[in-house]
Amino acid sequence: MGMKDSSGVLENMLTAAREFPGFCVFSGADDLMLPVLREGGAGCITACANIASDLAQAVYSEYRKNGDDGNVEELQKPLAAVRKIISGYPLIPSLKAMVARHTGDNAWANMRPPVMPMDAAMTQRLYQEYDGAGLAMAEAA
Repeated sequence: MGMKDSSGVLENMLTAAREFPGFCVFSGADDLMLPVLREGGAGCITACANIASDLAQAVYSEYRKNGDDGNVEELQKPLAAVRKIISGYPLIPSLKAMVARHTGDNAWANMRPPVMPMDAAMTQRLYQEYDGAGLAMAEAA
């Protein structure tokens, strides 16, 4: 049994992980996954994992294998960067724009009301910021 905490309040997640051993606490924020893991948390369930699942998996696996003795801090940085970039744009339209570009299928960028797509200029800024950070999505299965 467990919970996903999307509050963005790290102390809430850490308290739950510490106070309830065996209760799976998942961060709803990619950039908070590592601190939650360090306190006994179970990982993350996030929107950005739709475009950065490989990064989240790398952090999770490295921490479970080596704790803080490995390069988990370095692995966390690109995952946190994805979160920071996506947070600067409308969430659903930005994620869908990234998937559309990655797959070459513009149908992914379609929205249903009340959600509106980003305009072309905003979409290009997103792509430039993402690419400029040296990020790349994993190959689709």
